[in-house]
Amino acid sequence: AAEMVAFLLQPVKNKVQKLVDKKFFRVEYNYREEQKRFLEDIKNSNDIKSLADKIVTHADALIPVEKIGFFIVYVDVDTDYDSEHYNSKGKLRKPGYRMSLLAHKGFEILVGRSLKFDEENLKTDLSIPVALDDKVEPGVAIESADLKVFKRWGMVLVFPIKSPSGIFHAFLVLGAKKAGVRFFKEDIDLLNTVSVTSALTIDRIKLQKELIIEHIESERLEELNKMKSLFVSNVTHELKTPLTSIKMFAELLKEKAGCESEKSQEYLEIIEGESDRLKRLIDNVLDFAKIERGIKTYEMSVVDFNNLSIEVLNMMQYQFKMSKIDLIKDISADESLITADKDAVEEAMMNILSNAIKYSEQNTSVTVSTFKRNSYVCFEVKDEGIGISESDRKDIFNPFFRTKNNDVIKAEGTGLGLSIVKHIVDAHDGKIEVESKPGKGSTFTLLFPKLNKEDEPSLDSSGQK
Repeated sequence: AAEMVAFLLQPVKNKVQKLVDKKFFRVEYNYREEQKRFLEDIKNSNDIKSLADKIVTHADALIPVEKIGFFIVYVDVDTDYDSEHYNSKGKLRKPGYRMSLLAHKGFEILVGRSLKFDEENLKTDLSIPVALDDKVEPGVAIESADLKVFKRWGMVLVFPIKSPSGIFHAFLVLGAKKAGVRFFKEDIDLLNTVSVTSALTIDRIKLQKELIIEHIESERLEELNKMKSLFVSNVTHELKTPLTSIKMFAELLKEKAGCESEKSQEYLEIIEGESDRLKRLIDNVLDFAKIERGIKTYEMSVVDFNNLSIEVLNMMQYQFKMSKIDLIKDISADESLITADKDAVEEAMMNILSNAIKYSEQNTSVTVSTFKRNSYVCFEVKDEGIGISESDRKDIFNPFFRTKNNDVIKAEGTGLGLSIVKHIVDAHDGKIEVESKPGKGSTFTLLFPKLNKEDEPSLDSSGQK
């Protein structure tokens, strides 16, 4: 009979509780309006601290409680975490986490303290609120709390703030209601919505922070790159001045009386040849710096492709001689005109030839051919060197690329040659073809658009184009 009376009087009791809340604690509110205003404030937050303050202030105004706190979850940097170790359940060990109070009312006891959050040993995934059973209206979906822990810290209701990907960002912790009554279903629904929206807002704030940091880092790296390019340009320009003088005086000495001896000529040839080689290295660095800064330009004119090829081979004679590699020439006798930057095409040819020498053994040969193919004129360099693997072929035109092949790693060079060749060929609307097999050598072919007959320049009375 007593149970029946209590059951029948329960609706009356609930009405009395709501009346008390309304008169003495001002918790009567329009759910939809308050939810909308509350969620708008959360969404407009731009940092987690202000978000926590808003949640604590608004929630306490709508549902007056003895205490309320927003606890942020963070990685415990002092945890001895080794990703190679596994826990007792056979799962990969996760880093340790702790919780600290970010905003609160009534949780003075926890100010300046942190609590351990052991995610690995959770009994559930905390997808719904955790509460003391007798403090929540019957029928509301909750997980039963650990009575001892909740009583110790004065907690009644806890909402996990968890991202859709399963990351725990924070916890909203509430004490008992000031009215001394249970939390109603409307209260739980509102705070559940607040928790979900807060998790999404924290995701957004963290992403924005990462993007800002990434942008700042990108700007810093860009500035460092500019400084590096400027430094390299200045240094290489300074190197060119004494190098020009060395080469000039070597040429003068070769022609001077008294330097006709075989040894003198050999030494002067070495000085001149090494000066040319160093000049090519400096030019590569300078050109790459310009390419990187987007200021590399090309001066186009009509160029005789085969004559230019012969000039380049003559300039490279010294390197072939010193490397003890035979140079086999097969240069077409036909006139082949192209519109090009002569110095740039010369540089591209020299870089291809330098690579052939660099990756070939002594007493091998390099064959250089020029020919026409469809609408292109071609400069082909075929060596008997170490070759290029299939996996490396797609990366060889990237600046500073270094293969894992031990034979190649030992080779000297800046790693810029082929990337500069690619830029030059692309600027001339040309193509590069590569055929190679490890241990069998490589064939590089540079293709440049040939000048059409109707575009060829006419000769004046002096025979000049």
